[in-house]
Amino acid sequence: MLRYRLRFAVLLLVAPLTLGSSMALLFRTYQATADLWIDAPTYLGQTVAPADWSPRLEPSENAIATLTQLLTTHSFASQVGDRLRAAGVLSGNDATGPMVAGLASEVHVLPRGSHLVALSYSNARSDLAVAVVRTTIALYLEREAAAQQAQQEVSTTFLSTKVTAAESASAGSQQTLNTYIASHPGLRAPAAGTSSGVAELDRLAQQLTQNQSEVAQLRTELAQARFLGEAASRIVQTNTKVVDEPRIASSGLLGDGRSLFAAALLVVVCAVGSALYLAILVWADKTARDPKELAKRLGVPVLTTIPLIGMQERF
Repeated sequence: MLRYRLRFAVLLLVAPLTLGSSMALLFRTYQATADLWIDAPTYLGQTVAPADWSPRLEPSENAIATLTQLLTTHSFASQVGDRLRAAGVLSGNDATGPMVAGLASEVHVLPRGSHLVALSYSNARSDLAVAVVRTTIALYLEREAAAQQAQQEVSTTFLSTKVTAAESASAGSQQTLNTYIASHPGLRAPAAGTSSGVAELDRLAQQLTQNQSEVAQLRTELAQARFLGEAASRIVQTNTKVVDEPRIASSGLLGDGRSLFAAALLVVVCAVGSALYLAILVWADKTARDPKELAKRLGVPVLTTIPLIGMQERF
């Protein structure tokens, strides 16, 4: 084996370490991270639930659930790519495509407590890593505000339609009662909770009272819906705060650890491959280099050995 000591040194030490170091240097990454603080949805002492908010989850868990689902959609990833391209961080579809395709798996959203959420993203470009985290947060906040606005518009539009219909019915009942009284001189509308003794007049008066009561109730519901909608919109704008702006948390050889992992894996593969090659080489070498080994194989004693003569000793 000493005959191949140079090959052993090159294949088992020099080559794996050189290739591993080259891998770590050539494919180094930058990891950008940011921290979000999510407050509980309370407004003026009332619990107000924005869209997609579950009271059974912690504030950070609600944000993580929404962000994780958004990142898996192609539309959200495409919006991130469009924003980055518009900002000049990315150029062309060729650069945007791979980033969009890997956004769901490469942006990590992790809890750091009941209210704190950490986002991280790694890339070979430090400016792109920071820009992806910043754009993801901005689009998430915009989406939450838009979802809350849409929810508010649906609820208030529905109730406004019902109020309009109830007001129309109440006006019709009032007109019908006025017409009946005008056609029956001497009759007056009974006071609330009393009876005039005239069945038709009492029926019309009761119908008017019911319609007016329905209008009052629907107006109260509409006012409450508008209040809750405005409160929820306000919460969406204020309950999520960026406590730590997107920044490079680790860079160069460390990054997110992928370059070091790839380098270590390459070193192991090279070392194992080199060891197998050298083992086969030694096993296949049948030449005898030890007098004892030669005597054992031939069954005769070795009387003497002829040393190697150097070039200077030959002349």
